[in-house]
Amino acid sequence: MTRRRLLFVAAAAHGLVCAACARADVWAGSTATSGLDLPASALVAVAGTAAAGLVSDASAVLVNPARLAATGRAGVAATYTAWPAGVTDGGVAAVLQWPGMGTGGVALRALSADVPVAPDGDGLFEPGTGTTPYRVVEGALGLSPDLTNLSADLPFPVEAGAALLMKHQDLAGRPVTGVGATVSLTLRVSPAVSLHAAGRDLGTTRGVVWPMTGSAGITWTKIDAWLDGDRMVVAGSGEFSRETGAGGGAVVEYGLARSGMGAALRVGEHLTLARSASVLPSAGLVLRVAGVTLELAVMPFGTLGTAQIVSLSYTGESPDER
Repeated sequence: MTRRRLLFVAAAAHGLVCAACARADVWAGSTATSGLDLPASALVAVAGTAAAGLVSDASAVLVNPARLAATGRAGVAATYTAWPAGVTDGGVAAVLQWPGMGTGGVALRALSADVPVAPDGDGLFEPGTGTTPYRVVEGALGLSPDLTNLSADLPFPVEAGAALLMKHQDLAGRPVTGVGATVSLTLRVSPAVSLHAAGRDLGTTRGVVWPMTGSAGITWTKIDAWLDGDRMVVAGSGEFSRETGAGGGAVVEYGLARSGMGAALRVGEHLTLARSASVLPSAGLVLRVAGVTLELAVMPFGTLGTAQIVSLSYTGESPDER
């Protein structure tokens, strides 16, 4: 029966992925692209800022440094995003735990695109009118200190973390570098409920307003929700971005696990009041075998088209079951 359930979850996810892939497949771009914050992993693509309470691999250094403490003794993660019209976006991350001190992480991302250059009346760039190269490199160095002794004296277990960030872009031969930081905090208020808060800012450099985002959210997890070995997760967040204004993210994940193997289906949405970052709910599939996790996601990203994201991670020990 367990194998049948796993096959059902995988088949349902495949159907959603194929449906979403049929959406827009053209690169339109916009002036906002110069500061756009693209998803760092398949989880972020589906959940938006709600991913801060769920991330448990090395990509936490970019998503929520406080969760570095949940990644195990050591781990690595890699993500590749296939955007329309030859745009490439990929990243790698690694974490290492020092017993009694904390967990450190490092990440590097790179994006390459040929952005159309002639704007229409709406300020968007349309394909077929000439292009200019756009390159982005982003790096992060993060730390989550060991707060075990402190948490023992607090009513709720706490995780905290911070990361130094660097983002360098070159649009049409005009290089600009932004430097900033991310700080984050998570609280486990009950075995099933955790809260998170995070803030990120790279400031304003030479006229480029980098994405500044503050978010707070809640994650609810139920083990053995309906069937033996089941795991149900519901997470939501509110956010405010200097680029897109107020918004939020939400995700529902349901999965089955047995003997170190598991599969899960995710459906989520990320919206802002200024514009929709995802015109349709994003969908994702998660496959886990021991410490290896494969995550697939599709994300309809407004005028940028539909992206397909693949993330692969390994942790030295199994992440905590949130």
